[in-house]
Amino acid sequence: MTDVFHGKPIKDGAGIIGLDAPIRAEDAALVPMKLSILLPSDDPRKVKSITLVIDENPALSQGFSRSSKVRISTISTRAGQSIYQCPCCAELSDGSLYAVMRYVKAAGGCSAPAAKNLDEAIRISAR
Repeated sequence: MTDVFHGKPIKDGAGIIGLDAPIRAEDAALVPMKLSILLPSDDPRKVKSITLVIDENPALSQGFSRSSKVRISTISTRAGQSIYQCPCCAELSDGSLYAVMRYVKAAGGCSAPAAKNLDEAIRISAR
């Protein structure tokens, strides 16, 4: 995350952002992740963007920008994960950064073939 956010200080994001992911990935090439905005509604700051960082391959990090006109509180996605750390960072409207991390047991990540066949990959990604 230091590389992705150019060394800016990152605070503990508990209560600001949530990250839900399986403890053990069924398919390391399609790990389901659910990002949640937990910032209290009475907080004057807003979540400007959320970045799911793919450690050891930050070029594949997924960023989600949030328009002030849209009220999205959760984002579901899938990512290839080749190591156990899965950090997620929220940037708030005041420029501050908050991160949370989950550990996902996965192997192969982006280099792993997505399931054994196309029908199985579609079934897994539809969950």
